[in-house]
Amino acid sequence: QLSDHFTYKKLLKFTLPSIAMMIFTSIYGVVDGFFVSNFAGDIPFKAVNLIMPFLMLLSFRGFAKMQCGMKLKQLALIALTAMGIALQFYGFKTLYLSSHASDRFEKAIQSHPAKVMISDVFFLPEQTPGIYFDKLCLEVISPEQATTALDHLEKNQITEFVLILGQNNNFRRMDNAVLKILLEKYPLCTAPVTLDAAPGMPLFIAHCRKAIPSAAR
Repeated sequence: QLSDHFTYKKLLKFTLPSIAMMIFTSIYGVVDGFFVSNFAGDIPFKAVNLIMPFLMLLSFRGFAKMQCGMKLKQLALIALTAMGIALQFYGFKTLYLSSHASDRFEKAIQSHPAKVMISDVFFLPEQTPGIYFDKLCLEVISPEQATTALDHLEKNQITEFVLILGQNNNFRRMDNAVLKILLEKYPLCTAPVTLDAAPGMPLFIAHCRKAIPSAAR
């Protein structure tokens, strides 16, 4: 046992395997986060993260069998197994609702005739990555970014864009002053609609078109 004739060599012998396992597990998560989310999409990335607790639970069961014999450990195993199953069902339900909302939101934006999207929502690249392949997406949260975006639209003779803003204050990063800069040159041409990008994440979607000067009418 480690407690008998304790030495640092024995301590490292007991702890290094666990440390190495944690390091490689962390690297595994980083690889999934980068490659799966960027190349496979948000739904496969959610599925990979969702299955990880189940894999950890199976690992725990295997370790528990090696040390079985005590009722307390058996009860803990049963409790953790039941908890894991309950969390899995809840996770699958959340994943289904989130995927359904994301797909509906993504299709609504992709079907919009405007080729440019301006938004202040930080989670859109992860939640709806398909939009970024079909449209030019500009993040605007400051007056400087608003001016830069308008200059880009003018330079490329773009006359309209889709405006997406967070309805919830937790996700709203564009203040009214920045919004005013955008709408002065590109006012709303349709009434804003509300659509969920994910459960509990309602967003405003509006169609903005370049204002025609009075002299040109």
